[in-house]
Amino acid sequence: MGLLAGLFVLRYLQREPIEVSLSPTSAQVETSGVVQFTAEVRGAEDEVIWYVNEVEGGDATNGTISSTGLYRAPFEVPPRPVQVKAVARADETRSAQAQVTVVAAEVAEEEATPEA
Repeated sequence: MGLLAGLFVLRYLQREPIEVSLSPTSAQVETSGVVQFTAEVRGAEDEVIWYVNEVEGGDATNGTISSTGLYRAPFEVPPRPVQVKAVARADETRSAQAQVTVVAAEVAEEEATPEA
């Protein structure tokens, strides 16, 4: 192994581990509403792949998420809990996740109205 290859291997082994964090870590949103998520990747480029319930970019049933982390809730309350996940492009074994509770718009309005 040449000196240059040895230095590359040494540098590779010394790099800091990749960590992904996601904010917020939980959210409640009305049907058809939006939530902005922000992912931070330490130890690599700040690029992530977004998933909703293990589907890249999401779907109409559970909601969709853009490449910038903007989650859009579906038109109806999903049949199961919603999980948003950001996966580091540099190392797809590194990720962070958030729980999203989708509520019907009229339910959210009733909860926000104070009782007399």
